[in-house]
Amino acid sequence: GNTIYATGYDLGQVGIAHVVDDQIAEDTTKTVNLKQDIKEKTGDVDAASYDTYKDTNGKVQFTSVHGEGLLIKDGYLYVAASVNKKGGADDYDNGYLLQYKIKNDGSLEYRDYARIGKNTNNVRLNSYNNLILSTAIGGYQNYGNQSNPESALNYVDVSDNHIGRIHETQSVHLPEQVKNDGYDFRDMKVLPNGSVYILKYTLSGSGGSSTQDAVSGFNGRVYKTTMSNLRSANPDDWEIVLDESVAAGGGWSGRLDAEYYTKRL
Repeated sequence: GNTIYATGYDLGQVGIAHVVDDQIAEDTTKTVNLKQDIKEKTGDVDAASYDTYKDTNGKVQFTSVHGEGLLIKDGYLYVAASVNKKGGADDYDNGYLLQYKIKNDGSLEYRDYARIGKNTNNVRLNSYNNLILSTAIGGYQNYGNQSNPESALNYVDVSDNHIGRIHETQSVHLPEQVKNDGYDFRDMKVLPNGSVYILKYTLSGSGGSSTQDAVSGFNGRVYKTTMSNLRSANPDDWEIVLDESVAAGGGWSGRLDAEYYTKRL
């Protein structure tokens, strides 16, 4: 079509633009405010408490909601949103996968939601058959090789008979080898043949910016497995494709990509 959707961390909105000839024009009348929709349309119990938290001085600490990722599938736009209950960057709540029907004029009509992991951090939403899969760091991005016990890989069934109740999120059963590796889930890519590549790592620096050592590197692994193994209650160990460290100064954010159609490379 001729409609473009975009989201971002700071404003927590979905912007809509139309392509006309060689021009892109934003339609601000159709902008979606994710926090507003979560509070007013999901009916989620946790959302009712947003914007009510107070600090030690009794001042309200407003909840922040961030746009993290988008996916178009079968006429719906799916939006991943992360939540900081008290604003800031440490008090994370489970995120949301919001489902919107794409209307003929490109505008979005809210339909449903699912709860996903904490701090989905610019997540890639993967589609495979009737499933949408996502990774989550599990909370605050720690430094000094500290991992989050709530880091997770989730999937949501969005098949037709689940429309209206997609909030049945499931977490992947992890083999002990992966569960105990000491790393957080950071990214994944599902290929059309069911192969899955997964990036896990933790940051090794101190998180500051005043010294070279503080500018973080990371330690982690790239795994390979399959969709059938991800959905197994008793999964086999995942194949370790890469087990590496990136030295301090190497940056904070790592991403993974894999390509099934090699002629595109």
